[in-house]
Amino acid sequence: MKAAKPILVVEDDRSMRWLLQKQLEKLDYESDAASNGQEAVLKLTKAPYRLIIMDISMPVMDGLEATRRIRAREQENNLPRTPIVAVTGASEREDCMLAGVDDFYEIPLSIDDMRQILRRWLAER
Repeated sequence: MKAAKPILVVEDDRSMRWLLQKQLEKLDYESDAASNGQEAVLKLTKAPYRLIIMDISMPVMDGLEATRRIRAREQENNLPRTPIVAVTGASEREDCMLAGVDDFYEIPLSIDDMRQILRRWLAER
């Protein structure tokens, strides 16, 4: 079920980014990648995404600041809200929700976790 719009994977760790994209590919979804929050924000100004899978702890711009900027841009431009799923440690859950993250999964993320994310956020889209 190839999506009309890809899923954006935002992760600074190259091997984790590769793993997340391989999981999406195995589940028949296309993805694009960014290595930090600043890249993610820039990519969203150029193309829409169905879903964003966002690491929180990254250099240049972390996932919390990227989420805040994405949410502000959506509001300022009257754009539909893109679901953002944080993939990080349990201690950051409250900060994630305050920044505007829609859902939260702890690392490591299994293929079953990825399937659950897709089912939950893309089933009706």
